Amino acid sequence: MKNLSLSEFCELVSQPGSAPGGGSMAFLNLALGCSLILKSLPKDSPQEIISNIRSSMNTFLSLVEKDAQIFNEYLKSRKDSSVMVKSCMVLKEGLETLIKMNLKDIKQLEGHVKQDIKVDYKYGMDILKCAADGIRRTLTSNLNGISSSAEKDRFAQFINEADNYFKTL
Repeated sequence: MKNLSLSEFCELVSQPGSAPGGGSMAFLNLALGCSLILKSLPKDSPQEIISNIRSSMNTFLSLVEKDAQIFNEYLKSRKDSSVMVKSCMVLKEGLETLIKMNLKDIKQLEGHVKQDIKVDYKYGMDILKCAADGIRRTLTSNLNGISSSAEKDRFAQFINEADNYFKTL
């Protein structure tokens, strides 16, 4: 996927029964949201925050490919519960990465963003929140494909914890 043009990538996504799907698109959007935020932050922003956003962006980009590979596995064996567990693990990793970014710290920098690019900052933050909601919905939906009630409970508990975090923003 890395060598595709944007047009080719969009065409690939639009094909029924093909990967990448919603999870990969959410991860791509998370990376794009990070890009907009990085672009808009002042140069004197705390380096730790900048590094954290950049590291998270790279994680999200790697998860685009990882999620697509798992989705391809799913398309081949729709009844294999272990594939759904793998998918949930990747989705969980993405949400955990976003939570570790600590959006509250990033929000505190909003007042330092120059007015002429503040819309990029706000749009980046909105993209992060929207993509996080998409991942949460996909994760919730994927629970239906997991046969182990212990695994389902573990992921459901994580979803509740993530929901509580995002409610504080």
